[in-house]
Amino acid sequence: MTPNHARRRLFVVVACLLGLASFYAGTHLFTTRPAPPIHPLTGRQIAGIATDANWLDRTAREQEEQPDRALDLIGITPGMVVADVGAGTGYMTILLARRVGPAGKVYAGDLQPRMLRIIQEKARAQQLSNVEIVQGAEDDARLPEHALDLALLVDVYHEFWRPQEMLRSIRRSL
Repeated sequence: MTPNHARRRLFVVVACLLGLASFYAGTHLFTTRPAPPIHPLTGRQIAGIATDANWLDRTAREQEEQPDRALDLIGITPGMVVADVGAGTGYMTILLARRVGPAGKVYAGDLQPRMLRIIQEKARAQQLSNVEIVQGAEDDARLPEHALDLALLVDVYHEFWRPQEMLRSIRRSL
């Protein structure tokens, strides 16, 4: 191999590595994301696609959403069969499971297997045997037909890629 050929080859390798490094930096290090939207009446941050377990289980959520009060107003009682559609990390699933008690049941549905594993771990740690994990699809919550007293959807409708089909599937389960 001649010295010129070796230099050209080295130049191509270095240029490729610099190109890859530039691409990585441009797509991962220097991207700017818009600020999350804020609800005009409550001032609360509108949820994005739920992948951040820390955000879903944030301590401020109790004060922001008052979930126990909401479940009181909805009328969740012992023995009910309910679904937490788009359950995320199971924040509401766990509250529902305690309320419906051992005679009731909670279907915790989500698209993301990682979130479903978190819910399963929480239910096991809190010895809640009335939680059933359901892996949903983009167009189907995959809940049993005619089995639910109530389906709860908290900050998830905006994540439905096929909302009409999803709502029809939920309706079949009621």
